[in-house]
Amino acid sequence: MEVFHHSCLAMGTRFNLVIPGLSQSNGECLSRAVNSILNSEESRLSAYMEDSELSRINRLAPTTQQMVSDEMAAVLDFCQLTWEQTGGAFDAGLFRLKQNAGLVDDDFNGGWKNVRWNSPERLIHFDSNDTAIDLGGFGKGWALSKVIDHLKAEKLDSAFISFGESSITGHGVHPLGLNWQITISHPSTGVAALFELNNQSVSVSGLKSFNEDLSEKERSHIIRPQHPAFVEENRVVVVKSESPLVAEVLSTAVMAASDSQIKQILSNYVNDKIYVCEIDAPVFKCVSF
Repeated sequence: MEVFHHSCLAMGTRFNLVIPGLSQSNGECLSRAVNSILNSEESRLSAYMEDSELSRINRLAPTTQQMVSDEMAAVLDFCQLTWEQTGGAFDAGLFRLKQNAGLVDDDFNGGWKNVRWNSPERLIHFDSNDTAIDLGGFGKGWALSKVIDHLKAEKLDSAFISFGESSITGHGVHPLGLNWQITISHPSTGVAALFELNNQSVSVSGLKSFNEDLSEKERSHIIRPQHPAFVEENRVVVVKSESPLVAEVLSTAVMAASDSQIKQILSNYVNDKIYVCEIDAPVFKCVSF
């Protein structure tokens, strides 16, 4: 059986797509379409590309209302909904804190609570100069959803996608008629768990590195909004969902959530499975209902 493999750099990491039974010529055509999707979403969602739509919003929204594109409106609708359903554990409005490496004054007033999003009119405004949007815990899942929609439109019913090795989708079934299987481990302890995917995705969140030579700033990348501060707990969170976007957002949210926020997340996302492995735990524990 022919197996087509496409690999490229996108959104600051590596994207890999494997499709069984696809010829090289058809695969090259598909690769161009996938690259176009990834580049288009990055040019919209990146907070680091100066000419992206999101960067324009971050520059101008603290002073004047900004009208956004229909696609960005859908992104902001999802951010608003997820902020509410996670009790604020997923907060896309803390980019200024990330830019300042987590160093904030006592009067820091950033975060989604200061985002005024008028969905019907597609207008956004920030009440605070400390507020700016970062879609780093969102973008890969959003782009994966777009790629999967394209695969479905092309009648491709079997594919395996790895986006930065932390966002993974098993589209359809394995060519042998079985579920796609992946193993995820805690990088410090080696504790591992097997996950089976059939039209499902997993997203993995944890500290970027456990090298003791690295500083706390280098090892931390997820912000706990309620303090606010970077998450320092040496744990791994895995979320399994039919939606790569939901998986991506929830893995970030659970890493940052308080106990009360965890309860709210579990009550609002009953069809999604959440697994946590702590530094001193022998297994990945499913914390979902």
